[in-house]
Amino acid sequence: MKSILQITLLSLVAGSIATAGDDLHLASYDSDSLESVMAPSSLGKAVIESNYQKSRNLFLEATGGWVFAVGDGELTSSVNKALDKSAFGGKGYKSSADIHGRSIDDIYDTGNSFSLRLGLNLGSTFSTTGKNPIYSEKNNGRVFVRVSRTEFDGGLTSLGYIDDCTLTGDFHDYQDWGIALGYERDFGQGRLRPFVGFEAGIKFVDDIDVNFIAEKGHHGSTYNDVTLYDDSVALGLLFSFGIDFDVTQSFTVGIESGIGYQTGLDEDDSDLAEFEMEELNDAEGNFWSVPVLITGRINF
Repeated sequence: MKSILQITLLSLVAGSIATAGDDLHLASYDSDSLESVMAPSSLGKAVIESNYQKSRNLFLEATGGWVFAVGDGELTSSVNKALDKSAFGGKGYKSSADIHGRSIDDIYDTGNSFSLRLGLNLGSTFSTTGKNPIYSEKNNGRVFVRVSRTEFDGGLTSLGYIDDCTLTGDFHDYQDWGIALGYERDFGQGRLRPFVGFEAGIKFVDDIDVNFIAEKGHHGSTYNDVTLYDDSVALGLLFSFGIDFDVTQSFTVGIESGIGYQTGLDEDDSDLAEFEMEELNDAEGNFWSVPVLITGRINF
């Protein structure tokens, strides 16, 4: 009987030790599991941070294409007057001017525009508050600064008449540099996304000169480098729209258009005074335009 009690007691003690060992092992396992849930592994954190790095908000975009001058904006105004001491007439000879206003579209061919944009996507956020980094993507648009170059090739344009003889203008090229701030917003989050945007800035426009070509045989002559407008600073506005396509996660191509407006230029009457046609540049040179641009964007 005593032997049976001893054997039973030993069995109970052994079972208790084994059970305690199992509980201790389970407690250690549960502690590790809880910690792994509360804080991500170094590998998981690296993946989250890597995804965020791939979606960093900076981007650089190059654009190039065409600019079409539209609307009723004029570069030269009409002049109808007698020219008492004009350079078009000989000594003591009086003539008269019948000059018609000409628009940017009348004078220049289709323009070319090139630009670089450096911007910031507003959609990606990364929070390191607490033990759990959080990465999220939202469609909040993008802001940017654009530096641009625009050129229109000049050419021959009939301006009207001096007396009954034609006067032709050979216009020099139009050139400007611009800098603008803007905002764009996508619609949708797929690889193919339409967008709209708006930007405003200033343009530094080179002086605009013209060569006057008077008809031969009637005090005919060519007067070169007659200045219409001085170097100017103009305000430029653009409402844009287009479509972007993600070729890869880091590279996007697209097409962009819109409607732009540019304010007037600074008149220079010093040369026109010799021809008694100071009114020729009263049109101020403001105009509307429609760009058609191809874009390529790298996301950092």
